[in-house]
Amino acid sequence: MSLKRNHDSIAYLSLLHFSPPTRNGYKLESWGSEDHKERTNLMKYSDDEREQFALAQQRSRNNDLPGTIAILKRLVAGKPRAAMFNATLANTLKAVGDITPAIEHFREAVKLIPNSELYSLGLFHILWEQGRRDEAFDEMKRFTANADSIDYRTIVAEMNA
Repeated sequence: MSLKRNHDSIAYLSLLHFSPPTRNGYKLESWGSEDHKERTNLMKYSDDEREQFALAQQRSRNNDLPGTIAILKRLVAGKPRAAMFNATLANTLKAVGDITPAIEHFREAVKLIPNSELYSLGLFHILWEQGRRDEAFDEMKRFTANADSIDYRTIVAEMNA
């Protein structure tokens, strides 16, 4: 059984944009399908961080994954508690087959924002694809203990079909 999703690609997590400035600085929003729309934490990002992230997005769109990874690694090094930077780096590392650090960065993103369905699903899928089913199910259980997830319900339904 394949649990690969249509949006399971570098493009999905890297389709992030900055909303207009708010009184407290800029906030970041992530977006995907309507059932996955989720706001990231309201950390402040500097102009340089926003510019660097936009450059990483551009490189990703141009399939320059090594360039994307280099920028994201710098962003994570400068702001290790930025879940969005960790998750986007994780997804990019996954896309180039660098699985061990990808899992570590997904775990960090989930640790930083445990109620993020997007980050939880990213961790679940990479663990599942690596044959680490028990760990994938542990992540599913962790997330669904406190929140509903249409995606996780669908996965369980597909497994029981």
